[in-house]
Amino acid sequence: MHVKTGAQPRAYPARPVPLPLQTAVADELDRLVRVDILEPVEPTETPIQWATPIVPVVKGNGQVRICGDFRLTLNKWVLTDNYPLPIFEDIVAKLNEYRSQ
Repeated sequence: MHVKTGAQPRAYPARPVPLPLQTAVADELDRLVRVDILEPVEPTETPIQWATPIVPVVKGNGQVRICGDFRLTLNKWVLTDNYPLPIFEDIVAKLNEYRSQ
Protein backbone atom coordinates (compact mmCIF):
# COMPACT_ATOMS: atom_id res chain seq x y z
CA MET A 1 0.00 0.00 0.00
CA HIS A 2 1.32 3.42 -0.89
CA VAL A 3 0.43 6.62 0.95
CA LYS A 4 0.56 10.22 -0.21
CA THR A 5 3.58 12.35 0.57
CA GLY A 6 3.18 14.14 3.87
CA ALA A 7 0.88 11.53 5.38
CA GLN A 8 0.82 11.86 9.14
CA PRO A 9 0.17 8.64 11.09
CA ARG A 10 -2.93 8.91 13.24
CA ALA A 11 -3.81 6.80 16.24
CA TYR A 12 -7.34 6.62 17.57
CA PRO A 13 -8.33 4.89 20.79
CA ALA A 14 -10.23 1.64 20.71
CA ARG A 15 -14.01 1.84 20.78
CA PRO A 16 -15.80 -0.08 23.51
CA VAL A 17 -16.99 -3.53 22.47
CA PRO A 18 -20.49 -4.45 23.65
CA LEU A 19 -20.33 -6.86 26.59
CA PRO A 20 -22.16 -9.72 24.80
CA LEU A 21 -19.56 -9.60 21.97
CA GLN A 22 -16.38 -9.28 24.04
CA THR A 23 -15.59 -13.01 24.22
CA ALA A 24 -16.33 -13.58 20.53
CA VAL A 25 -14.21 -10.55 19.52
CA ALA A 26 -11.29 -11.68 21.70
CA ASP A 27 -11.52 -15.21 20.24
CA GLU A 28 -11.59 -13.88 16.67
CA LEU A 29 -8.62 -11.56 17.29
CA ASP A 30 -6.68 -14.50 18.77
CA ARG A 31 -7.54 -16.62 15.73
CA LEU A 32 -6.40 -13.88 13.33
CA VAL A 33 -3.08 -13.62 15.18
CA ARG A 34 -2.65 -17.43 15.11
CA VAL A 35 -3.11 -17.56 11.33
CA ASP A 36 -0.74 -14.60 10.79
CA ILE A 37 -3.35 -12.17 9.50
CA LEU A 38 -2.88 -9.80 12.42
CA GLU A 39 0.26 -9.07 14.38
CA PRO A 40 0.20 -7.70 17.92
CA VAL A 41 2.13 -4.48 18.47
CA GLU A 42 3.13 -2.70 21.63
CA PRO A 43 1.74 0.81 22.08
CA THR A 44 4.37 3.49 21.91
CA GLU A 45 4.54 7.26 22.32
CA THR A 46 7.05 7.88 19.53
CA PRO A 47 7.01 7.45 16.63
CA ILE A 48 3.27 7.72 16.24
CA GLN A 49 1.79 4.62 14.66
CA TRP A 50 -1.29 4.14 12.52
CA ALA A 51 -4.09 2.82 14.73
CA THR A 52 -7.72 2.61 13.72
CA PRO A 53 -10.69 1.46 15.79
CA ILE A 54 -12.21 -1.92 15.06
CA VAL A 55 -15.87 -2.51 14.38
CA PRO A 56 -17.17 -5.99 15.24
CA VAL A 57 -19.91 -7.20 12.89
CA VAL A 58 -22.04 -10.23 13.70
CA LYS A 59 -22.42 -12.42 10.61
CA GLY A 60 -25.57 -14.35 9.73
CA ASN A 61 -24.11 -17.56 11.19
CA GLY A 62 -23.41 -15.85 14.54
CA GLN A 63 -19.66 -15.52 14.08
CA VAL A 64 -17.96 -12.15 14.45
CA ARG A 65 -16.13 -10.38 11.64
CA ILE A 66 -13.53 -7.80 12.66
CA CYS A 67 -13.58 -4.68 10.47
CA GLY A 68 -11.39 -1.60 10.70
CA ASP A 69 -12.84 1.91 10.47
CA PHE A 70 -10.22 3.38 8.17
CA ARG A 71 -12.29 6.49 7.40
CA LEU A 72 -10.55 8.10 10.36
CA THR A 73 -6.99 7.13 9.52
CA LEU A 74 -5.79 5.78 6.18
CA ASN A 75 -8.54 6.41 3.63
CA LYS A 76 -7.64 10.02 2.87
CA TRP A 77 -3.92 9.21 2.57
CA VAL A 78 -3.92 6.03 0.48
CA LEU A 79 -2.91 6.29 -3.16
CA THR A 80 -5.43 4.31 -5.13
CA ASP A 81 -4.74 2.50 -8.36
CA ASN A 82 -6.84 3.82 -11.22
CA TYR A 83 -7.13 0.51 -12.98
CA PRO A 84 -10.44 0.08 -14.80
CA LEU A 85 -12.20 -3.19 -14.07
CA PRO A 86 -13.28 -5.13 -17.15
CA ILE A 87 -17.00 -5.20 -17.85
CA PHE A 88 -18.91 -8.47 -17.96
CA GLU A 89 -19.47 -8.36 -21.73
CA ASP A 90 -15.74 -8.04 -22.41
CA ILE A 91 -14.97 -11.01 -20.17
CA VAL A 92 -17.58 -13.18 -21.90
CA ALA A 93 -16.28 -12.19 -25.33
CA LYS A 94 -12.71 -13.14 -24.33
CA LEU A 95 -13.87 -16.47 -22.91
CA ASN A 96 -15.71 -17.21 -26.15
CA GLU A 97 -12.55 -16.43 -28.13
CA TYR A 98 -10.52 -18.90 -26.05
CA ARG A 99 -13.20 -21.56 -26.26
CA SER A 100 -13.43 -21.35 -30.06
CA GLN A 101 -9.67 -21.89 -30.49
